[in-house]
Amino acid sequence: PFILLWVFGWCALRTVGFLFQAEQNADARVPPASLTKILSMYLVFDAVEDGRVSLRDNVKVSRRAALEGGSRMGLRPGDKLTLERLLYGMAVASGNDASCAVAEHVYGSQAAFVKKMNVIGKKLGMDDSTFKTPHGLPARGQYTTARDMLSLARNYIARFPKALRYHSARTVTIHNRTC
Repeated sequence: PFILLWVFGWCALRTVGFLFQAEQNADARVPPASLTKILSMYLVFDAVEDGRVSLRDNVKVSRRAALEGGSRMGLRPGDKLTLERLLYGMAVASGNDASCAVAEHVYGSQAAFVKKMNVIGKKLGMDDSTFKTPHGLPARGQYTTARDMLSLARNYIARFPKALRYHSARTVTIHNRTC
């Protein structure tokens, strides 16, 4: 079994033993897009593991989070959802609104969350990545590489294997709308 990552650059990793098999343009800087949400979810699971937050926490959605553009879960200002439900919104609907709500809940603000994303990214070996948003929408100076995303994927799966249930889900429903 192999893991393949990226379009502009890629790395093939043998999942047994996590050995590099091949690569092309693995260090080319590219916008991270929605793969950013993997690092955001990593931070959430880290905070859950440390006891700072719980998956059962009720998260109140701010106006700023609810109005975030791009792909959305369909949140409205003032909605209250569990942190776990928002994680499904991030993984299934690629919800930028859910990513913002989660960032604000876990670290108090999107800016504080993004700062922590960059610190954790470096600790995970993501030496050629800089994040500016919790969701991956285009932002000046935000970039990553296939090699760094592979490092994130390896660490994410190894440390939080139960997180794959969120990525395996096919739908999430909010306001009688299924994403």
